[in-house]
Parts: sequence; C-alpha cells; structure tokens
Amino acid sequence: MANDFNNLMAVILNCATFLSEDIDRADPKRKDVDEILKAGERASALTSQLLSFSRREIVKAEILDLNHVISGIKSLLQRTARESIEVELDLFPVLNPTKIDRGQLEQIIMNLSVNALDAMPEGGRVVVKTANVAVDEAAVRRYPGLRSGEYVTLAVSDTGRGMSSEARARAFEPFFTTKPRGAGTGLGLSTVYGIAQQAGGHVIIDNGADAGTTFTVYLPATSVRVEQTPLPVDASGDERRSRETILVVEDEDGVRSVVDRILSREGYEVVTAASGPEALETFVRHSGPIHLLLTDVVMPGMSGKELADRVKKANPETPVIYMSGYPEQITTQEGVEAGQTYIQKPFTARELLSKVRDVNLSATGSF
Repeated sequence: MANDFNNLMAVILNCATFLSEDIDRADPKRKDVDEILKAGERASALTSQLLSFSRREIVKAEILDLNHVISGIKSLLQRTARESIEVELDLFPVLNPTKIDRGQLEQIIMNLSVNALDAMPEGGRVVVKTANVAVDEAAVRRYPGLRSGEYVTLAVSDTGRGMSSEARARAFEPFFTTKPRGAGTGLGLSTVYGIAQQAGGHVIIDNGADAGTTFTVYLPATSVRVEQTPLPVDASGDERRSRETILVVEDEDGVRSVVDRILSREGYEVVTAASGPEALETFVRHSGPIHLLLTDVVMPGMSGKELADRVKKANPETPVIYMSGYPEQITTQEGVEAGQTYIQKPFTARELLSKVRDVNLSATGSF
C-alpha cells in the first residue's frame, strides 16, 4: 500500500508543482493548485508517519545543522500556513550540530508546525526557535525522561488556546487526538516523540503564561563538524547541467514521465525504460555513454539491484541511484543495502536533482 500510494503521490505532487510554476500568482486557479500541493504534502507526510510509527521507514542518521534544515523547508512552512497566521523563525546564530535522519528531522518540524497551525483556527502566530542548551540535574528532576548533557533544541510555539492537563498527559499516545473526527490521525505527536527518543533526545510540552503551547524537542549535540550541503537552487541559463545522459528505469508510466520531465528541464539527456530487460537493451544500444542509472527497486521480471549489477559488470564506473516507494524491509530483501544511494518516493524535483548532483559529483567529478 505504501509503495502504490507513494507512486501516486510522486505524480500528483510533481505535476501540481509543474502547474504552479506555469500559472501566474494573480490567476485564481493558482490557489486551487496550491491547495492540491498542501493536501499532497500532508498526505505524503501521513504515509511517512505510518511507516515511521511501524518502524518500516529507512533511517540514515547524519550530522546536520538544524538551522539549515529549517531554512530548507521554510517555504513549505509558510505555504502550509493560512493567511491569518504569521510564521516567524528565531534561529540561534551559531548552532551545534546534531546526528539524526534528515527526513525524520523534517517530519518533526512539519508535524509540530502543522499541530501549531491547527491549534489556531482563528489565526495567530507560530514561532520556530532553535538554541544550544546545557541540561543540568535540576532540569532532569523537573522533566523526567530528560538526561543531562549538551543539546540542540527545536521549540515550536503557537498562540492558540493551550492544552488541558489531560491532553498534555496523553499527547504522545498513538492515535490520541483532540481534533474532530476526520481532522486528525493522532499519529503526529507520537511520531515526533518516537523520533526524538530514537535519536537519544526528548520532547517537553509547556503551556504559555497566558495562552498557547510550546513543544520543545531536545536532540543531543555533537562535536563532529557538519559538512554542509548547500541548499538546492533552481538552475537556469549557464547554471544548467551539461548534457550528461541518465537512464531512468521505472515500470510506473506516470512516475517515469514525471522523472523524465524533471531531469530534461534541468538540461540532462534522458533515456527511459519500463523494465530491466528493456533498460539493458537500451544501455547496450545507446550511441553515447550513460552517466547515471536511476532505477526503481522492485520491478516485474528483473529487480533494480539485478539490473544495476549487470550494468556495472559492463561498466563498473556507472553510478546508480535506487528509488522506491516500498518500506525498508522490502528494499533490503531486494538487495539494496542501507549504504547505497537511495531516494524515497514521493520525492520533489528539488530532492531528486540534489540527489543526482551529489551522486555524480562524488562518483565522476564531472558535474
């Protein structure tokens, strides 16, 4: 179910993005497209929450700058907010790095932000704040479950009505929600709590002095230096990639078409195949070099891993990116190990292009 849904969302989100780019902001239809994007992003997040909650999501911890991650999804935060809500970022200027899965960290940020937005139906203000915090024994006694040490904190505050003591006590229970039927799954906060605990951190809830609620996520700080990856930017003109050739292998027509369009718009030469055998034939017959193989993992007849092995036998220098909407245990069964380059569906154009650039930069040095 996750794979099929993620394939559908990859098409919906990217096609809606294509429309958004082509429609003027003053056009009334732009609002409809933006609503499609909002709904799609939340639907995609829900699938990720379910996979994370059931421990089926691929987890790849890395050293990250929390400020950098927040800045990378700032536009999504602002787009998710209604016009009556102001979103403010208060980021500590020199923040310690932390070790956590990037996708899970983005989940924490989005889940808490959406929760804050939903707490203010009449409008208000959301503040996303970061800080370096040293937790001492006094703080440990005040907040059971929190351990002493150096942390990076993410605090998301709203100006809503606040939470009752009962709601605060049950906030992290799976499927518990105070929202009306059909308006919430009860998985958002439990997912945040689970991710924080898995990373060695903790989550604290505080009601404001007058109104509102603040959720503070404590993530262990690390002294390891962050190798910062620049935020992806839309390439145009001279910044577009030269005509490197990418072989895209995907049995879902809609996903294959979307990936083709994303890469072609960026200046890559794209050749596509709907199966492993077709891809091998294309690889052999193509007149020029194939600079990258981008393949789905689970396909009928021949898996992506088997295809990649046969391509690398012919040309060991060909880099490979695997993509899939399946959870981790399925991709592992197919032979794709955690250390291999992988992108989870549904992905945005920006995420795909960033992954392609990273792989080729490290693999060939020609990008």
